[in-house]
Amino acid sequence: MPCKNDKTPLESGCYYHVYNRGINRERLFLSREHFDLFLARYCELMKYLVETYCYCLISNHFHFVFRIKDSNGFDKLVSKNLNKLFSQHALLINKESNRYGSLFCKSFKRIKITNEHYLKNLIVYVHENPTKHGLTKNYKSYPYSSYQEIILNTSKLIDPESIFYLFGGYPGFIEHHESNDLHTRKNKNTHHH
Repeated sequence: MPCKNDKTPLESGCYYHVYNRGINRERLFLSREHFDLFLARYCELMKYLVETYCYCLISNHFHFVFRIKDSNGFDKLVSKNLNKLFSQHALLINKESNRYGSLFCKSFKRIKITNEHYLKNLIVYVHENPTKHGLTKNYKSYPYSSYQEIILNTSKLIDPESIFYLFGGYPGFIEHHESNDLHTRKNKNTHHH
C-alpha cells in the first residue's frame, strides 16, 4: 500500500478510505462528547455528499469508508467539507485544552477502493481497529465505530441495507467479520497507518 496517500484525487461515484491522525499522535478526542460532536458534524457536512459504509474513531486517529455520490462538483465539496470538519474540531479541542495550532496531520489520507473484495475486507479492518490498537478485546462493543449501529440499525449516517447487500445479506456481514477475526490478527502488518 502506498505511503503517499494524500494526493489521490477524489472523484464522484468512487469509493474511498479516508483517514487521518493527530499531529505528533496527539489525541483528537478528549471526552465522549468530542467523539459525539465530531460524528454529528461529519454527518451534517457529509451526509448529502457521500454514502458512508463504515467508520471508526480512535482517540488519536479515525477511519471513514465512503462512496462520493454521482453529482458534478461533489468531489471538490467533499475535500472542502472534510477540511471544515477538521478545523472546527481543532478549534474546539484547542479552546478546551488551551493549545494552539494544527491538531490533525496536514492532509487527510485517502485510498481509492477499486474492487468489492477490498471494500468488504476494509470494512472489517476498520471495525476491528479498536482491537488492533488494544482498546478492547471485543471490537463489536466498541462505542465509536459503526459496527453496532449497522447491526442494530440505529445510525443516522449509514444505511444498513446497502451494507448487508454488499455482503450478500445480514448473515454474510456477520460471517465476514467472524471469519476475518483471526486472519486480521495474523496479518497485523499488512496495513501501515
